[in-house]
Amino acid sequence: MALMREQLKAYAPYISVFGLVVLLAGAVAPRLAQQSGATAPEWLGTALLVAGAVLALAWPLLRPEDVAAVFGTRQVRYGGNALVLVAAVLAILVALNFLSTRRYRAWDLTTNKQFTVSRQTVQILNDLQQPVALTAILGAGDGETDSLERLLDQYKAETDKLTYTRIDPQLDLPELLGLAQRLNLGQNVPGKALVAESGGRHAIVYSFDEQAVTEVIVKASRARDKTVVFLTGHGEHDIAGGGTTGRGYASVKQGLEREGYTVTSQSLSAVTTTLTADAVVIAGPQQPYQPEEAALLADYVEGGGALLLMLDPGGESGLEPVLLPWEIRPHGDLVLQSNALFGVTEAAVAVVNQDYQFHSITKDLERFETRLVGTQSIGVGTPVTTAMQVSKLIEVGGNAGSVVWGEKDLAGLQNGQAQADPTDEQPPLTLAVAGEGGEGYGRVVVFGTSNLAADGILQRLGQAANYDLMLNAVNWLTTDEDLISIRPTEPDSRPISPPQSPTLLLLVTAVLVPLAIFGIAAWIWWRRR
Repeated sequence: MALMREQLKAYAPYISVFGLVVLLAGAVAPRLAQQSGATAPEWLGTALLVAGAVLALAWPLLRPEDVAAVFGTRQVRYGGNALVLVAAVLAILVALNFLSTRRYRAWDLTTNKQFTVSRQTVQILNDLQQPVALTAILGAGDGETDSLERLLDQYKAETDKLTYTRIDPQLDLPELLGLAQRLNLGQNVPGKALVAESGGRHAIVYSFDEQAVTEVIVKASRARDKTVVFLTGHGEHDIAGGGTTGRGYASVKQGLEREGYTVTSQSLSAVTTTLTADAVVIAGPQQPYQPEEAALLADYVEGGGALLLMLDPGGESGLEPVLLPWEIRPHGDLVLQSNALFGVTEAAVAVVNQDYQFHSITKDLERFETRLVGTQSIGVGTPVTTAMQVSKLIEVGGNAGSVVWGEKDLAGLQNGQAQADPTDEQPPLTLAVAGEGGEGYGRVVVFGTSNLAADGILQRLGQAANYDLMLNAVNWLTTDEDLISIRPTEPDSRPISPPQSPTLLLLVTAVLVPLAIFGIAAWIWWRRR
């Protein structure tokens, strides 16, 4: 036994070094196996750590005199003091890191608050009536897993009705098949998706940003799908988008679908009896509606329907009978805004701050600017009954730096004559109204322009609130007030453009940078000379 101990003492340093290698393997091996998709035994990591720790103690246990000799020198004592200080600093850092994971605050410094959950999402989460179970079909090594789970941490901070699990499509095959069977997916099992389940309903999306996560929650938690119909047949804007005119409403269609609506287009000629839709949108008709068509729409609204009208200046829409109960009268003028400082007059009215009137549709827009391009003003009278209410949504009166008026002489505008005179509509000018109430009546919203949220306008205006204003109007019409808010923002695209001149690039990389390095070196040499 003594002989064996003497032999082990000779190899003790090597055994301890090997033990350190085993310790490292025990810490790293399980994670490497998980990332590679392999399945390692659960006990492997613990076994390697225990074995490595036992082997690493061979040197100090078998040859304690070596340890005493090393720790008895002055250098080791000084080094020990430094080690204690380093250990203390590390302990403080570990404690601070632990506390920061329990109590922390984040600041979003991006210009469009890309990493902050939007108010609309917070409102939807606060209004959840039933639990919502989210299941992500994502691998552990997928780059979107961490970002999704960080986002869902913010969601769960707003509500206790949200649960989350992740299924790895390679490692958790039984769970994936069980999900597919529960949702009746058959063979159409997605390899990468986010599934929401609530109250016997489910919804699936295939991306993992805030818009997609909020969309799938809304779709799964909504009691039924609501339908929004865009009418066609009179030159209205097309929800399909495309083309070079920018008149499409494809962006609005996609936004409504993200909020759980079914969006379709339909011609009144295909309607035989009554309209069946939760909301009807008429976006910029180029030809007037016939009396029988207007009567059909009036019956729809009187029966509790919801109608969004976007009527351009000039021309007759034929829809006056629909608006008559609320005494809403489009003026047919063109609202101009003249900037006294720059001497510019344009048919694009900036709506800011106090221009928004108090209403559910506009309540979250005060800090944002809406640009109404090519809009007419709208007159508001007294409804036919006291049970009916009409509310102004936007009313502009100009300010110290600008003047607005409703130009009545549209023919003169074509000749470049744009000047306010007594025959024009005078400020304050109403540019959007909402009506509701009455025995069995539904709701109407009227804008003086059909360019409110056309694709071309949205691309040109960027971060203006036109898109939110349009979707808020549909939410109010369909009594989905819980969806009314500011939508999640799109990520900024700010690419770094390198210099286009080859000569400039060569000058910087081959001449200026080496000269700067040489200059710094010469300055240091001169100081030390």
